[in-house]
Amino acid sequence: MANLRVFVSSTAYDLGVLRSSLRAFIENLGYDAVLSEYSDVLYNPLEHTHRSCLAEVETCDMVVLVIGSRFGSEIATENLVEVFKDPAVDWDAGGVPVSITQAEALTAFRNGIPVFAFVDSGVLHDHFVYQRNRGKSFAAEISYPSIAQQESATYIFHFLDYLQGRSFNNAVVPFERLEDLLEHLQKQWSGLFQRLLSEARNHQADARRIDRLADQFDDLKTALLATVGDSSTRVVARGVVRYRRLIDFLRSLPSPGEPISDLVSEGALGFWEMLKAGARITGFRGPARPGRLMPWQTFLLGDQGEVYGCRFTAAGLERLERDWQSFCGMGRVDREVVFEAVMDADERERITPWVRRLSDERAAELLTDRAEDGDLGRRNRIGVSGDDSEGSDEPSLSGGE
Repeated sequence: MANLRVFVSSTAYDLGVLRSSLRAFIENLGYDAVLSEYSDVLYNPLEHTHRSCLAEVETCDMVVLVIGSRFGSEIATENLVEVFKDPAVDWDAGGVPVSITQAEALTAFRNGIPVFAFVDSGVLHDHFVYQRNRGKSFAAEISYPSIAQQESATYIFHFLDYLQGRSFNNAVVPFERLEDLLEHLQKQWSGLFQRLLSEARNHQADARRIDRLADQFDDLKTALLATVGDSSTRVVARGVVRYRRLIDFLRSLPSPGEPISDLVSEGALGFWEMLKAGARITGFRGPARPGRLMPWQTFLLGDQGEVYGCRFTAAGLERLERDWQSFCGMGRVDREVVFEAVMDADERERITPWVRRLSDERAAELLTDRAEDGDLGRRNRIGVSGDDSEGSDEPSLSGGE
């Protein structure tokens, strides 16, 4: 599993101690800190070191940009032609030199990499003075105490103008002490992680709501059929509404055995016997551990060791079994017409299918981390029994054997 990579971009001469402390802070969080002075940058012997630094930025997940009293090394603008052209950068150098530190930030913006920008509070104060006096006759004579080399003050302030004027990712946070910077990063990164978890939960809820709405639209559509035609047509229409979810489930099953359509036509097997004959499903395990950010509520087991995630709970499978028994009670012709009607009409792709084959690695992880099998005592009521006499907790199909 790859670690999150954080590129630290700043001048090194005046901020060496801060950079060292940042490295320790990032690594203590379990992330990979990327700093040039620690040989974290791969220097391509066929390229200028500046190009290597920019290439390394593109491999990182975040950039921490620290602006201090120095401008740093100027980068040749020919190395930034493509960067300047990118609309995501929206940079107008205006003839002002660009430093390697600034170029690293521009590269991050071009690649959509989040930049956490900090500026020494003294430099930010002097930037305010620069903004208030820009264009005045005496502006060029102002000396800025926070800037180490006065001739580079305009270059630094021009870049601050750019950062604060961006339409997004334009926060520039002042700091006086190292602790200010570390505290801000800790809060921001914690907030991002919390938002990631929240969005993952909301995504699952949204997916379920969309599926439910789609189900309701399908029910309304098929219910309209029940208002027209003769009695036979109404029987079929009602069957489509009642058994659509059952047929949806059947169509999502694997089909290594007998065709499901033939088993539907015959209507002679029980629910779990039908699954065994058509999908080679020999049992199930579940429920999944509550609260896990995944759609699978139970796991269907294939006869060759396959594991399929299933969105139905044990109670849901029990309802499907009752629906199957009722479905098989219809006349053969009506049953075939209902099955074909749903199969022909319901062509939309679900966001999450009812049943999906899991990779061996994922299946091993989920079955190991599943909840205890206490709830599986109900399996005898839905046609699955376990051979506890041999000490196995693997359920198997009961079919009158």
